[in-house]
Amino acid sequence: MRSRILVINRASVVRNGGVSRSVEERLLEPLCRLPHVEVELVSENAFLSVSLLRVSSVVLNRPHSEESLRIISIARKSGLKVIIDVDDLPIYYVKGDSAYLTENKKQWFLEALASADTIVCSTEAIRLWVNERFSKTLIQVIPTGYDFAQMDSLLSQPIPQTENSLVFTNTGTIKLGNFRHAWLETMKESLNRHRKKLDLYADFLEAYPEGFPYRYLGNAPWLQHKGLLRRSSYLGAVVPLASSEDREHLEYAKFKTPIKFIIYGGLGIPAIYSRSPIYEQCVVNGETGYLVENTEIGWQSALESLITNRNEAERIRKQAFEHVRSVYDIDKCLKLWAEVIS
Repeated sequence: MRSRILVINRASVVRNGGVSRSVEERLLEPLCRLPHVEVELVSENAFLSVSLLRVSSVVLNRPHSEESLRIISIARKSGLKVIIDVDDLPIYYVKGDSAYLTENKKQWFLEALASADTIVCSTEAIRLWVNERFSKTLIQVIPTGYDFAQMDSLLSQPIPQTENSLVFTNTGTIKLGNFRHAWLETMKESLNRHRKKLDLYADFLEAYPEGFPYRYLGNAPWLQHKGLLRRSSYLGAVVPLASSEDREHLEYAKFKTPIKFIIYGGLGIPAIYSRSPIYEQCVVNGETGYLVENTEIGWQSALESLITNRNEAERIRKQAFEHVRSVYDIDKCLKLWAEVIS
């Protein structure tokens, strides 16, 4: 008999009100592949109208609403297992970020974690943070994994010309703090000098400097977006993230998931990454990516290498591709999720 798992789609920062990217990548991608399990996606405000017959678990990603606390309370009273997945620590988001939490939401997030039967963390850094505060709860690390074979199956589909461009996905707000202006000007100068463009995928777009050579491509459904990247001929990608040069943003950056390394590496796009804590832990400079200090010189040098030294870029692309696919394949995550669900 198949058991039911309810995955709760929290109020999303996606402007179109669709499914949260974290819910799609972290939860639906692996859970829908588990045998003998029926997965049902339910929005927070529709939970009360859903039958709990045959439901065994309720799974939430980073819940931070009053409604999510009600869901957890009802689930526990009904004898259901409450699993909370944490792939970021939203309490450290800074003001101005699209996902910034008010003090009430921060408190609701902490209360939700305290009420969970199991907390799943995407990184060891998050696990250590959670363990210090909720040591009596079962805590499991499950890295984000992808079905790369599924993405490879999309290679035959057509794609717009991208061989003269770099790409920056899920841009939203550029999370660089004090270095943001200098980064934009450095990118603008390097791209214009080499006559290249930056393709931007985002739910919404921040203001870019006048004369910045970019192409805004909006948002795309989860699998379609990964398919576009897999079929692309991009020169490379850029992954700016604040680090030790900006103490206000550092706490936020320490607890991110290196999702862009997994995506770009696993889909065959060489990339430049800020030397931020999460990328220092997984990117080897000159081997699986360009790992750079958040300085104008650091980014200028990396951009010059990425754009002009194509032999080096191709070597880095291949090594990142092989590494990511061996470490972050969906099958490894499935075994861990099966243990948590059971």
